[in-house]
Formats: sequence, structure tokens, C-alpha cells
Amino acid sequence: MAVSYKCPGCAANLIFDADQQLMTCEYCGARINPEDLVSPEAVLAEAALEEESQRDKAIEQADSKNQANPLQESAPGEEASENTEGELFSEQDTVQYVCDSCGAKVLTDVNTAATFCTFCGSATMIAERLTDVRKPDYVIPFKYGKKEAVKKFFKWCSAGRMTPVAFVRNENIDKITGIYVPFWLYDVDAKMDIEAEGSLVSSVRSGDKITTTTKYYKLVRSQKICWDRIPFDGASDFDDQYVEMVEPFEYSEMIPFSMSYLSGFLANRYDVSADSHNKNVYSRVSRFVAEVFKTTATKYKSVSIKKDNSTAEIVNTKYALMPFWFLNYKYAGKTYTFAMNGQTGKVAGTPPVSRFKLVLIFLGLLPACAALVRFVLSLIVMGGFY
Repeated sequence: MAVSYKCPGCAANLIFDADQQLMTCEYCGARINPEDLVSPEAVLAEAALEEESQRDKAIEQADSKNQANPLQESAPGEEASENTEGELFSEQDTVQYVCDSCGAKVLTDVNTAATFCTFCGSATMIAERLTDVRKPDYVIPFKYGKKEAVKKFFKWCSAGRMTPVAFVRNENIDKITGIYVPFWLYDVDAKMDIEAEGSLVSSVRSGDKITTTTKYYKLVRSQKICWDRIPFDGASDFDDQYVEMVEPFEYSEMIPFSMSYLSGFLANRYDVSADSHNKNVYSRVSRFVAEVFKTTATKYKSVSIKKDNSTAEIVNTKYALMPFWFLNYKYAGKTYTFAMNGQTGKVAGTPPVSRFKLVLIFLGLLPACAALVRFVLSLIVMGGFY
């Protein structure tokens, strides 16, 4: 069943306006604080709840299987199969809902938590994707709306001066999508237990003679260190590279999850379990511990670690939704991505460069280059350099 928030004045759908931080009505202009909304009651069938539970179990089983049997590289000559044009989604890949505003059918993938009606554009939340089985603990609301995201986009690509013409057309810019990306936040307690050897070098001059002395010291570092909310994204279809490039988030603005902040945006649910990131979490914490150790031994010329018995333990894991603006663009057989942190405005990605514009610039510089060459040659002929 699809659920949406209604305006108390005209009964139209409300959406969350990130620029104003208010629920807004596009028809009567109403402005409402999200905290003042009464959550709509969603009547969920037992079958839907059971289906969600089975999906979660399937994800966990798949992760366990992948960890026990990691994927091997393809043998020489083998290529991964790709979807051919015209291939249809299977019933397991898509879910169909009915828009409560116009009656149209809303088609989503199995991980979509909030979407737009394809026909009337109404913001529609799918309650079956947000049951207690996987309800997020926190959400960071969008702080930058679409207008600000477009401004950042133009600044990022230098107003399109070197990008393909189609890249900055309105129909392409309109594809900039605000989406909440699922994140797992890990609280980790670590204990640094490192023994190392540090050296200090001193030199003394006596006349023409220089005496160099090297002293060695035993370094012992034992310390408990705690890190809160180490983030890893829980969606397999997002490029971790871009996600990490627009981090960090300001956790001080993170609030308990409320469906009202999803209205007007897309939202994906996780399809990567929290346990699947454990190895990556411990790897990152190991780097953190090493960095802390270095700060305690900066006075030594060289440091050699002799023993490292440091340990770490994940003590808590929370599920949160983080705001992003994305735009993907294909040019010359390559996909380019614009990614923006919807809270801080930090951007990442490399814009495409138009080959046609490069040729025009080259042709425009040819006359100037030819004139410069003629000037240099005339000086040489007339002996201007002698």
C-alpha cells in the first residue's frame, strides 16, 4: 500500500523542501514543520510483513554464502554476462503499487523505499518497504534542495564551458536526483597495544670533525580508544568511491527517523547486511590506531614497530539514511557521475570534456600560433636574435 502525507488545507500531497526545511504544498502554498505532522496509519497485511522478513533473511543468507565462498575472478576468455536490450525484469526484481493520488501503477525495484509516481509526479512512500523489520534508526535531512544542487552542479562543471552541450541541457539537469542512501554506522572500542623502537640522531662538530650519535628507545603505547558512527554504505548499487569522496556528515544534525523527511525524495533500503562490512570496519580502525600511534612518536627520527597486539570490537551498529544528489551521464561510451552531499554541499566526480569544443579551441588558437611562428621566423631571417 502506498502512503503519502496530505496537506491539511487542500488535501494535496506534501513534499519536504530541503531549502526551507519544511513540508510544503505546491498547490495552496502551505508550510508545515515535519515534526508537527501526524504520521499516516499504514495497514500492512501479515503477508507483506512476512515477505519483508523473508527478504531480510535472504540477504543475510546471501552475505554468509559470499563470505564462505568468495567470488573468484573470471577465467581467461570468460566475460560476465550482461542484460541484453529488451530483457524484462523478473517478478523478483520489481514490485508494483498503485498511486493514491491518480490511481496509476508505480513500478519500483525491490530496494526502493520512497519514489515518485511516473504519471502525476506525486511523492509516494511505500510502507511495505519501511516496516519495523528494517526501519532506519536515524536520518540526516536534506539541507540543500534541488535549486542549490543545480547551482553546485554548474559551478562543478564550470557552467558547461568545456562539457558537451547535452550535459547542461535542462532535460539532463532535471535528472539530478535527491536520494537517501542507506548507511551502517559502527561504534568501535579499540585497545592500542604497540611496542616499537624509536631512534634519535644528534651531531656534534669539533673543528673539522663531525660526530654523529644515534640513540634507540623502546616505545610502549597502551591506550583505549573509542570511535562512534564509522560509516559504510549499505547499498550495493552505489559507487563507494563517490560516497566516500563527499563524506563526512555532520552527525550533530542527525535525528530519529521520520518518514516525513523522505517525502519528495527517493530512498533505497539496504541490500548489504551490517555484518558484511565487519572486515572493512576493522581494517579502517587499524589505520586509525596506526595514525594515533604516529602522533605519539613524532619526535623520533625513525620508528620501527616490533609488536602490535592492538584489538578492536564493534559494540553497536545503527542504520541511518544519508542525503545525496546524483546525476549520471553517458558520453563517448563512458559514464560520468556528479555526486553531492545533500547536507554539506560537498561535491565529487569528473565532468565529461567535449571533444568538439576542444577542436574548436584548437582551431581558434591556430591563427594566433601561426602569427607567433611567422613573427619568430621573421626575427631569425632578419637576424633579430644575433
